[in-house]
Amino acid sequence: MDVKTSVREFLLSTSAASTVPAEEITDDYPLLSSGLLDSLAVYTLVVHLEKAFGITVRDQELHPGNFGTIELITEFTEAKIHALAESRESA
Repeated sequence: MDVKTSVREFLLSTSAASTVPAEEITDDYPLLSSGLLDSLAVYTLVVHLEKAFGITVRDQELHPGNFGTIELITEFTEAKIHALAESRESA
């Protein structure tokens, strides 16, 4: 499963998603400012991403620039996956 699909399915499975119609949760929907993602949901999402894609998310990376929208989460996660692959190749 690709990153964007994984993130979207995760978000749609949260209880907060029941307050927003699925078709409104677009790639640029403001997840944090809308309240769809709160601090506990961000933590749960991070655990999901770490398990699903083998990445590690550091505390300083937990900010709206990385987790504000589905698109930002996807870009952040794909960059982490790419960096992990490169580090494994050079080892």
